[in-house]
Amino acid sequence: MDAALTLLKQIFRSHRVPIGLTYSLTCFEKGLQVLFPWATGVAIDSLVKSEWLGVGILCGLWVLHLCSATFRQMYDTRLFTRIYGDLASSTIIRQRAAGNAVSAIAARSSLSRECIDFVERDVPMLFQTALTGVGSLVMMFYYSTAVGLIGLALLVPAVICNWWFARRALRLNRSINNRLEQEVGVIEACSTPQVSRHFSMLRTFRVGLSDAEAINRGVVEVFMIAALAASLVLYTASGTHTPGAIYAVFVYVWSLFETIWVVPTAVNAITRVQDIGARVQPGGD
Repeated sequence: MDAALTLLKQIFRSHRVPIGLTYSLTCFEKGLQVLFPWATGVAIDSLVKSEWLGVGILCGLWVLHLCSATFRQMYDTRLFTRIYGDLASSTIIRQRAAGNAVSAIAARSSLSRECIDFVERDVPMLFQTALTGVGSLVMMFYYSTAVGLIGLALLVPAVICNWWFARRALRLNRSINNRLEQEVGVIEACSTPQVSRHFSMLRTFRVGLSDAEAINRGVVEVFMIAALAASLVLYTASGTHTPGAIYAVFVYVWSLFETIWVVPTAVNAITRVQDIGARVQPGGD
């Protein structure tokens, strides 16, 4: 993990201002998205009263989000392709100077792309996941303490299941990357049994990773179903809430579920870059 953190620190240190800008825009966009259900609920209740203020608020938020997202996507592509070029070049030069095999260097150069993908896609996804989860929970408590407590309780099985998945994912990603580093050598050997064994092992590791992720999500989803049913029953039981408020609560509960659903993807990305970082750093093996 230390090597991966060192590599990421180097990337952030060298490009702190442009990366900081794109991450700030990501957080701004996600903050607007957290407000969308509330604004939609306000718009629904406004239209029921034949008023248009709520619709104006919703449209204003949407236009702000559109402008920010369009600019950020164009900016991200230019920024991260340049960072990848710098990292891949330095990795190849450093690994050659260290006397590592060409097959390992080729694999590590390709794997360095995944480190940049982590910085470009996965770190913003972590920000978005955290903001959506926290924002959804805050808004659930805003509408109903009981619904908020149900959402908070749901985090317990989610944390336990993803902790188990993280341990398995790290081991399996390490095995996959070991095989990938040997792939060029296997192809050069052109031995049918060796090639078959190589891809058979890759398939086994990837299937194992997919199965572990499926089990993780399946167990957590059972708790999600119970939480959704309990939230809707508790919130609608009084019969005093407006249609817009009921809609907003449902969406915030669902947003929390979507956040929890994304966590295994983030866990897998973290464990993968953790192993890759140790390989592309100086002296990595």
